[in-house]
Amino acid sequence: MALDSQGPPGQEHEAVPSTGQAGDLALDLQEPLGRRAGRGNGTAARTGARPLSVRRAPGKGRGVFANRAFAAGERVEWLPVLVIPQEQLRHLDRTVLRDYYFAWGPSGRDGALALGFGSLYNHSYQPNARFEICGDEAVALVALRAIDRDEEITVNYHGEPADEAPVWFRVKG
Repeated sequence: MALDSQGPPGQEHEAVPSTGQAGDLALDLQEPLGRRAGRGNGTAARTGARPLSVRRAPGKGRGVFANRAFAAGERVEWLPVLVIPQEQLRHLDRTVLRDYYFAWGPSGRDGALALGFGSLYNHSYQPNARFEICGDEAVALVALRAIDRDEEITVNYHGEPADEAPVWFRVKG
């Protein structure tokens, strides 16, 4: 599957919060302005018009869930990233963002904070999606297998889906 380094083409996009079921928050990051059916009343998040939502993941805190099915190889989300130079990471490590950025660049010494839902995907040693680098300032999240509606979307934090190296926290679920 060829991935482009551009966002959704030709239209301005906006993140629009919408309440779904109790405790859920759906942010529409892929739908063009002016085409939001059910805006503000939560119906879009429940009916799957918005492809992703943030919900409580049992034993993990928040997680990202599919509001519709995704096919294997399908791009789930396109994510611009904020690149953080190595010399600034020590400042970021003193904030709540320390657990939300990842290694970036040819040497892996810089950091990157993924926008969209990118920094909210939970880790799994049996992930159903993976990040693919798209140029210098973006990644795409691509389904490794079919993902069902209402299924949590997970990635392996080490990048390679089969990598079983330990992570810095206790893995749940």
